[in-house]
Amino acid sequence: MGYFNSMKILGIGLENPYRNKIQKTNNYAGQYGRQTVTRPYALDSVSFGRVAENAEAMRRMFKYGVIDINTGQYCIDPEWFTKILQNGLFNRSIQSIVKVIKPISDRLHKVEAELFAKIEEISKVNPLYRLDNVIQMLAPKAQRELRNIQRPIFDKLKSLSYKLPPEQKAAFDELMAKTENQLENKPITYKFSKKEFRYKLERISQDIKRRGINDEIKTMTKLINMSERIPYTPSGRNFSHKKAKFNPDKSIIQANMIRQMDNYFSRSVLKDDKSLKDLLSDAKMQIFNIPMVIPFARKTFRHELQTITDTLKDKKLAREFSRISKELPTAEQEVSAFVMKSSNYSSVKIGHDLLYGSVGDIDHLEPWSHGGADSPENYAFTTHCSNEKRGNKVISRWLKENPETIEGSQKSIDRLIELYRQGAFAKEEFSPWYIINFARRMEKLAGKEYDLHFDLGVLPQELKRK
Repeated sequence: MGYFNSMKILGIGLENPYRNKIQKTNNYAGQYGRQTVTRPYALDSVSFGRVAENAEAMRRMFKYGVIDINTGQYCIDPEWFTKILQNGLFNRSIQSIVKVIKPISDRLHKVEAELFAKIEEISKVNPLYRLDNVIQMLAPKAQRELRNIQRPIFDKLKSLSYKLPPEQKAAFDELMAKTENQLENKPITYKFSKKEFRYKLERISQDIKRRGINDEIKTMTKLINMSERIPYTPSGRNFSHKKAKFNPDKSIIQANMIRQMDNYFSRSVLKDDKSLKDLLSDAKMQIFNIPMVIPFARKTFRHELQTITDTLKDKKLAREFSRISKELPTAEQEVSAFVMKSSNYSSVKIGHDLLYGSVGDIDHLEPWSHGGADSPENYAFTTHCSNEKRGNKVISRWLKENPETIEGSQKSIDRLIELYRQGAFAKEEFSPWYIINFARRMEKLAGKEYDLHFDLGVLPQELKRK
């Protein structure tokens, strides 16, 4: 089932007026994003993080199937991703989801592809399950697998902790006691932090904005505005209920504001959103220091460990703690970590995260923070996951850590030349000189150490490098 059939299931573009203009090649026949040129739908794209300016023509190229320079895989079209979110695909049964996602499943990154394969298998037996049902089914086994990976790493950290001074050793032991409770699903006391609450609220808001439903966006804006009136308390966690500080006056004001938000939320279009429900419910328990079960979070653990090691005079020891803690698996590295991270998510959030990392994005070759320009000459086709992973690393350093980018860049160039021959560049008014400029710029930024020379031998004569 191809791209347009997927759109039919969703009720998107039921009759495509350009269908008769599509001519499939033998190499790409029947696969989404690999047909030759047809005009794309009007762009209603996902957020690109820090928006790459002057890149409208590049973004339109995602319609035709472009390749991530870092992975060498085809990118999922951002417009298509936005439309399936807006049409509520992930609120449907996994049978419906599999039918739509299957044609683009080869674009998924490794962990997401493995999870999708599990979802597809389960759909054959339980086709009416929702995504959250699937995650709950997979969670017990995933938890055991993840713990088997995590525990040797925690053991290394514990062995290293005997080199800590007494004050830091006591703080580390307290952190590990809390972590052990989390790993065993035991309740802990978690101090309310307005900063952390607003951070999580903003993350939920970002997901909702990508769905593009105005009433939902207005509701989130209202909730965020209401949250500004919550008074601040010092950030951090209390690992012992007895040590938890309680300010009656401030806590009552915080609780009243959370209650007002909850009342507004319960009457809104988002009243069934599980992420918001859980966030508001947890906030009430945190304010009054009620012990609660909180899943282990790698990012939170590493942050709390760093607050301990930052006070060390022995910076080499601090770096060793950081190095070992980095070995804890992420949701981008292990299916079990992805499942456990998603275990309390709604079906919509799970579906979003399943695809989002593989959705097309535009990256600065020379990072903007290093003075790189906001112009097509400094842009590359990539995915959200690759873009976030690279951060602001310069190309020469990135290639040392990710040499596969060289091969991926060549695949991206080959695909762009193919699209030029098919007429996509002309239809989108995107300069074909981008291909040469990209190759030259990558070669220059890689430096003498790599001495890159991308193969442009199949480039049409009119664009041959002089």
